Amino acid sequence: SIRGNTGSTRDVDVGSTPGIDGSRGFTTGSVVRLPTSTTPGSNISTINGVEPLSTKDSTASSFVSNFAINQTAHRPSSSRSSLWASYLGPLLIRLRLRTTLVTLLAAAVVIAIYVAAWINKPCHCTPPQSVNDVYTQNFGPSDGKGKGKLDTLREKHSQRLLDATARGIDLKKHDHNSTSKEFEPVFRQKRVTKTSSNFTERMRELSFKHVGCAQVLPSKFMLAVQRSDAMTAEWCANYCYFNGGPYFGLTGGNQCGCLRSFDANPLFSNVERCFMACSGDTEATDILCGGRVWWASICMITTPIPEVITMYVAPAKRTSSLFTTGRFKKYLSGHYLYVKKPLNHLITRTEEMFYEEVCVRNPGKKIFVQIAGAIDFLLINFPENSVLVLTGDEVGNWGITNKGRAIGPHGAGKPFDSSESGHILLPPSALPFFKQYYNENQWRAWPPGDVRFVPLGSRNEFPDIDSKKLKRSSHRDYIYAYMVALTDNTRQQLHTILVKDTIIPTTQRFIHVTQNWHGNANHEDYVDPQKYAQIMLDSIFVLCPKGHHIEQFRIYEALEAGALPVLARDDGYLNSHIPPEYLQSPMIFVDRWQDAPAMLAKLVSDRTQLDIRQKAMQNWYDAFMTSKMREIETVLEEKANQTAGFCTQYQSLK
Repeated sequence: SIRGNTGSTRDVDVGSTPGIDGSRGFTTGSVVRLPTSTTPGSNISTINGVEPLSTKDSTASSFVSNFAINQTAHRPSSSRSSLWASYLGPLLIRLRLRTTLVTLLAAAVVIAIYVAAWINKPCHCTPPQSVNDVYTQNFGPSDGKGKGKLDTLREKHSQRLLDATARGIDLKKHDHNSTSKEFEPVFRQKRVTKTSSNFTERMRELSFKHVGCAQVLPSKFMLAVQRSDAMTAEWCANYCYFNGGPYFGLTGGNQCGCLRSFDANPLFSNVERCFMACSGDTEATDILCGGRVWWASICMITTPIPEVITMYVAPAKRTSSLFTTGRFKKYLSGHYLYVKKPLNHLITRTEEMFYEEVCVRNPGKKIFVQIAGAIDFLLINFPENSVLVLTGDEVGNWGITNKGRAIGPHGAGKPFDSSESGHILLPPSALPFFKQYYNENQWRAWPPGDVRFVPLGSRNEFPDIDSKKLKRSSHRDYIYAYMVALTDNTRQQLHTILVKDTIIPTTQRFIHVTQNWHGNANHEDYVDPQKYAQIMLDSIFVLCPKGHHIEQFRIYEALEAGALPVLARDDGYLNSHIPPEYLQSPMIFVDRWQDAPAMLAKLVSDRTQLDIRQKAMQNWYDAFMTSKMREIETVLEEKANQTAGFCTQYQSLK
């Protein structure tokens, strides 16, 4: 029954009804109290915690009342039916759960029976053949009397080319667009990159031979697979030759990958899988470009390849620009072939990944160019036959204890211990190591020979200049160039001196200063690298005041541009922060920056001597850089028989 007037409550008898979950719901004679209101726009209160939508008239109140009446009408009022429902509900739920469990158990038993039958099934496959048998099968008898599968395949391919040409069909495009399910790719993750356009400029005449057809996953190649629309066996041979791969694989008709070694396993060899023409071939050739699903035609380069040194370079391009740009190669003898690879989290994430990359794919001599702030993992897992080049330590105190504070991964709570003198105790495989930013006072903490100097070099953006095309000093327009960011008081003081100077005319000097260095091309103080280099190419001298350190990119950029760097001794600072070899060079040294304008004016008065000094400077710089790069190679050669290192230790644990 419903009772109630305006502003009162209405009692609705909902009988005895089981709850949704099978438990008892309302008991017989239960009453739900609903607030009522006949005032238009009044709100409906919550029912069992659920708040109805607000209404603008009394229609919502009527709806709630009708809803309660309908619920009462459709629910059984008999206590006996409620009793049965309360017991049958949970029982049915339990039965359903048991049925489901029985079904899953039966399915598991059936699967186990099928797996056991498959494992115990007798093998009807062909027993493994020896490598010689596979070679004979693919290439024919060694005496040349008879044909192998490869000869038959070549004949078929030649005939296909002839037939396709006669019918006007582009066979290469037909092969690449083939939808044959037999050769449908199953490896979706492909490491494929397009090649640079200037690669063909250094193509060499190389000799190589075909050794088999095998399935090689992309992860097994030394470098990322290269793709070219002009792919040929000669192209791939050159690419892998310059990257130190004695083997190369042609796959997919237009892709090339390099291999350090190749195992002619007969179980993974099938010459019929390598059926595709190379995208750059215009006529039938002896070597095809593999097939689909990473089946590759494997070839071995028979032209002698220089010994490979793999150089891993950290992503900090600024501090490792000498190695990032590859300019260090200009000062090498050519005894080795350098292959540059990135040193990033993809290979240093885990020891397993690091081992696979540096010990398995790239064995042999290695150089690691790493910044000081990310060196911990590499030092803990430093491989044998390797050299460390530490960059980014502009202050020059990494690895020592300065004012009671250990700088670097050593000391209490760090992975390495400190020596009595305070320097880090590195693993023997990492010594000696090379670093930038010379500091005689701090390097004395190291045992003699453990740390060696490597030049900073020019910036990454600085253009590569041909030293044979440099303008002589006597033909340059500017006496000096001064282009700096005022990051040090010394630079600010020098700027003040130059502004007040009246010895050198303003038309014969170039000055550009900014408060902070700007690498953003859109900034008003930004100097384009090409313009920056052009000014140096047209300047006799380049002023190089110290910033955070006396060593700076500006010194090496001036030398590469054929200009003479000018440095100040700064009350002895220079002598302790620059290698002794620099002090013996034809660079210009002044005791104080106040003396610079008068000294430069005196030097330019004799243009003949200027040209002689410029030539001597270039000869010194080439010899110095060559000696430093050669020193790195010498250390690698001394470590050739090293057996203690990460690769050996990790292999022993496998």
